Amino acid sequence: MKNFSNKIVSIIIPTRNRSNILNECLKGIMNQNFPYKMEIIIVDDFSQDDTQKVVFYWKKKFEDKKIKLNYVRNSSSKGANFSRNIGIKIANGEIIVFVDDDILPPPNWLHNLIKNLENDRKLCTTGPVILKTWKNSIGKHGEGASLVTHVTRPVKEFNKIVPIASNMASYKEIFENNLFDPMLHPPVEEIDWLLRSNIEVKFVPEAFVFHNKKINDLKFNKLVRLAWKRGSETGWWYRVKIKMSFKEKIKMSFTMLSTIFRSLGHAIIKECIGGVLISLSEFAKLLALFGLLKFKNRKIKSWK
Repeated sequence: MKNFSNKIVSIIIPTRNRSNILNECLKGIMNQNFPYKMEIIIVDDFSQDDTQKVVFYWKKKFEDKKIKLNYVRNSSSKGANFSRNIGIKIANGEIIVFVDDDILPPPNWLHNLIKNLENDRKLCTTGPVILKTWKNSIGKHGEGASLVTHVTRPVKEFNKIVPIASNMASYKEIFENNLFDPMLHPPVEEIDWLLRSNIEVKFVPEAFVFHNKKINDLKFNKLVRLAWKRGSETGWWYRVKIKMSFKEKIKMSFTMLSTIFRSLGHAIIKECIGGVLISLSEFAKLLALFGLLKFKNRKIKSWK
C-alpha cells in the first residue's frame, strides 16, 4: 500500500445520543494497525447526552498520535444521511470511510477495507457486519441479515452488490458527486446511492466489524415501528423510483412472501423476535409497493 503514504483517509461517524457506544467505537479506531495518515470526523446529530464530552476526551488521545479529530454538531436532528453528507463536505481525506457509532472494528479492519482502493479510483469497498450475540440481537439491515450465519452482508439488487453504509469506503469525489439522500434509511439508502453513483462495489470478507447493539437496548414497540417504517419506505421507494410494471411487482411480491414465511418459521423454531420483525418489514414493503400505504410530501434524489 505504498500509494497510501501521501493520502489522508477520513473516517466519518454520524452519531446521536449514544455516547457509551461511540466511546467503544473510537477505542477500536484508535487501535487500528494503520501506519498512514487519517482523520476522524464525528457529526453529532443534535445529541442530548454527554456525546460532546466523550468526543473531546478522545480528541486529545488522537491528537497525541498526530491524528486529527473534527467534531461537528447539527443545530437540530437531521438524520444519519444528512450527517454523512456534512462529513463528506468537510473531509480533508482523499479516501472516505463510513462507519456507524455502533460498530467495533478489529485492529486490521481499516487496512483490509481500503487496500483494494489503491489502484482503482472508481471502486467502493464494503465488509460484513457481525452481530456480537444473535439470540438477543438483530442486524440493522433486515434484507442483508443472514438467519444462518448471523452476519449482515451486502445484498444484491439489480445484479449489483450493495454496500453497507456502516462499513464502506471509496474516494471522496465519488461521494461528493453522489451524496446520500437524507430522506432515506436502511436498507434502501445504500441501494439508492449505488444506483445513482453507478460504480463497482467489492465485498471484502476480511474487512469485518462487529455490531455493538443488543435488541433489548430498544423497547419492543419501538422495534416494531422501526421495522414497519423501514419496510414501508423500501416498498415506496421501489414503486416511485423504479416504476415497476404490475408483472414485475407480482414477481417481487412472491419473493417477499417467501421471506415472510421463512422468517416467521425461523422465529418460531429459534424463539427469537428477529424473524418476526423481518416478516413485519417485508409485509409493510409489500403493501407500499402496491400503493396501499400512503406517503405525503416525500421527495427523492433524481438519478443522473
